[in-house]
Amino acid sequence: MVKNGEIICVYSDLCEFELENAPEKVKEHFLNLDKSQTEFAEITEEINELAQEYVKEKVVGETSIDD
Repeated sequence: MVKNGEIICVYSDLCEFELENAPEKVKEHFLNLDKSQTEFAEITEEINELAQEYVKEKVVGETSIDD
């Protein structure tokens, strides 16, 4: 869907960290995406607070905090 231009791949530094241990096929797929198909999202204090609120309100579980 990303390569077809239907959606944009939004990623953060956490995604980049997780890719370090990913299979080569996964790394290559991500690295071969055109820059117009990706968007970097900086993790801010506001985002961290929102994530904590989601957990508190049971929108997501504690194990999903990084998602």
